[in-house]
Amino acid sequence: MQTLVKALTLRWMMMLAIAGWASVQATSAISILLVMMGQGTAIGLDPNRIVVLTSLHSWEIAAAFINALAYWASVVGLYLRRHWAFYTYCLAVFVDLAVWLSYSADPSYDQIAGGQNIWLDWLVNIALLSGILGFIFLRTRKPVRW
Repeated sequence: MQTLVKALTLRWMMMLAIAGWASVQATSAISILLVMMGQGTAIGLDPNRIVVLTSLHSWEIAAAFINALAYWASVVGLYLRRHWAFYTYCLAVFVDLAVWLSYSADPSYDQIAGGQNIWLDWLVNIALLSGILGFIFLRTRKPVRW
């Protein structure tokens, strides 16, 4: 049991959580790309979601890819114990929240969310912001490597 506790340190838990969210973001970015190429129905997306994705601005599309890459970069940096992992994570969270604010303000967002997932959106946002606190904690704990 003690070995399991040692293995599941804060850094490893953060890496797993951020990698999971990076996978979600990468899947979303790939979905956007496929919709833009006209393959939305071929991959089985909801028609309401296709309408929302086709109405995205070009900066939102670019941000989806930047976001996924920044999250993956922060996972790699966290694994390598590099100080820049914090900055890439902050960039990813900032871009993620900016796109979410723009995306959720669009009236067509209600078509796919239906008001049911609002608590889930805020739960994810709180978890993302808590990740920043985790990085700060790691940085104060290991000042030589962070």
